[in-house]
Amino acid sequence: MALLETASDPVLHESDLVTETGLPAREIHGRLVVLSRAQHRVESALAFYLLEVERRALFVELGHASTLDYARECLGLEDRKTRTLLGLACRLERLPKMKEAFRLGELPYTKAREAVRVATPDNEEAWVETRSRPAA
Repeated sequence: MALLETASDPVLHESDLVTETGLPAREIHGRLVVLSRAQHRVESALAFYLLEVERRALFVELGHASTLDYARECLGLEDRKTRTLLGLACRLERLPKMKEAFRLGELPYTKAREAVRVATPDNEEAWVETRSRPAA
């Protein structure tokens, strides 16, 4: 069970994706924590790979007119989400600590999206610390 992994680095296991009723609260909590962290890491990877597709115009090789078309048609992403992920990946290039926290799933997409608007290389560490904490 993934809950047995260290709390700071939960690992997604196939069993976390199996839905069962009647599980104990701690088991459900553990699965939700793992799934949430995995979702954060997937969003990070999407952002960075979409930026790669955009910068290298890989969408042409893949038979599409733009990165937006590619993401919509092949990945099922809405244009707004794709634009936001691309913008986030671009802005994070100047914020290495925040970029790493996002990559590791410690900084959720929604909080990263907010923080990059105001964070600078001088204050990014403080932003990562405040945005990485779960909401109360």
